[in-house]
Amino acid sequence: MMVVKIDPGSNLATLARINPAAAANYADAILQELDEIVKHCTVADPTTRSEELFAQVHALKNAVAPIGDHALIVACTGLLGPLMQGECRAEMATQFRLVAAAAATAVADYRCDFRSTASIAATSSFKPSGL
Repeated sequence: MMVVKIDPGSNLATLARINPAAAANYADAILQELDEIVKHCTVADPTTRSEELFAQVHALKNAVAPIGDHALIVACTGLLGPLMQGECRAEMATQFRLVAAAAATAVADYRCDFRSTASIAATSSFKPSGL
């Protein structure tokens, strides 16, 4: 599996710094989108038309973009050439799912991390009245 990190300058990381609760919702939406993309993946199906293959890869790329991981975006783009040429559909479907799984793992881990950080920050910033 690919090792993916959320880029500190990514949309998700930026939102986590501004509003951790909204970022948690955003992370949940990304995870849901990745799940739907994988559920509806027909990359391995030899009858899937080129336009649909392109749309599926583009949807995956859009879902991983908020993470800001350049390697994931390149991996998405790298799927297009072989798919458009009809090469290795089963292998490309596996790669498609690996990219989605790596992104989902990174988002889920990051969501847990910034929720913990937000809880610690909220606790340490608490000042009893009168002090």
